[in-house]
Amino acid sequence: MKATLKVTRVATIPEIERLVPVWERIATQDVREGFFRSPCWYLTWIRYIRPDVSPMVLVVRDQEEIVAIAPLSCGRTRSRLRILSLAGNDLVCGEYLDFPSLPGYRQLALESIWAELLGGELEWDLLSLSAMRTEGDLFWEAHKRAQADGLMLRSEERICPFVQLPTTFEEYLARFSKRRRKHFVRTRRIFKDHGAEVKIYRSGPELESAIPRLIDLHCARWKTVGKPGTLGQPGFAEFLLTLGRKQASEGAVRLYTLEVGGLAKAAMLNFHFGTSAFQFQNGFDPAWKLAKHSPGTVLILHGIETAVAEGCHVYDFLRGAEEYKFHFADRSKPITDVRLARTLRGKLFLCAASVRPCLARLRPRRRGPAAREWIFLPR
Repeated sequence: MKATLKVTRVATIPEIERLVPVWERIATQDVREGFFRSPCWYLTWIRYIRPDVSPMVLVVRDQEEIVAIAPLSCGRTRSRLRILSLAGNDLVCGEYLDFPSLPGYRQLALESIWAELLGGELEWDLLSLSAMRTEGDLFWEAHKRAQADGLMLRSEERICPFVQLPTTFEEYLARFSKRRRKHFVRTRRIFKDHGAEVKIYRSGPELESAIPRLIDLHCARWKTVGKPGTLGQPGFAEFLLTLGRKQASEGAVRLYTLEVGGLAKAAMLNFHFGTSAFQFQNGFDPAWKLAKHSPGTVLILHGIETAVAEGCHVYDFLRGAEEYKFHFADRSKPITDVRLARTLRGKLFLCAASVRPCLARLRPRRRGPAAREWIFLPR
């Protein structure tokens, strides 16, 4: 397909809100991974999680038809370094971020967006493209542009464990050893015998009242190791409440609680989108006498069973190679953060950042699974 595409910039919330219907339609083209590319995710994130950055959305049109969206944000570090970022990742860990586009326009739209990014009118020292699918077309386009334009590139890879779901929950359980299946049954029975039951909140006042309980349980769990937890960060309560309220109307929210006498002792928030279920955040009461019996196992099994019943093809644990995820997941896929520097200030920043992992390798402590790769491309 040959066409001349026009790229315009939208930099105010009211203008972005007018794009929501068409943006939503484009994001849903990917029924497996499009949830974190939606306008609701972007707008809620920029309002409550990163109000310190400015919105910058590139809109790609073929004549009057919008065919692609590049959801970006602009910010500065304390040293005044200008950073242009693919929005929706910081703190909330949005995954599979991308420039959503209509399939027939994908390559031409990417070329048009990159031409706008590198054309000189957009001023930035560092371009941060986080949580992309490794070896996806945006990933390779970033590497190609770095080489062609003499940019310095840094990439960091992580993995997202997931389950390829069968058509029935019994088929899923049959994948495990007899010993593991007995463990699942025994764990569920322990909680049932003590009067604990799983409830699912999807919408309405009950969902809004259950989200603060999730946050309390999440923070209580992390407090035991001296950390505030992700949900304890500023703006997160408003982020989840607003996102839950909006996404509930789209049927995306599943808040699972394990309750005794009407009081939630453990909770897990999932999002359903297209053919995927995403396990987002969880928490439990560390003082609960049954906490040692793994309430998370009960909630995860219930989440997977619900996803199968609703016809999902994938149950995704999102980023992180935590051991517990592989008690349930049967495979994983990589995501990559890419940072590109085009000015001297940006390159010095990346050079300084390279010292930290080098020093960390000298410390006698266990390192995580992230693999770092440095590529220096001279101008």
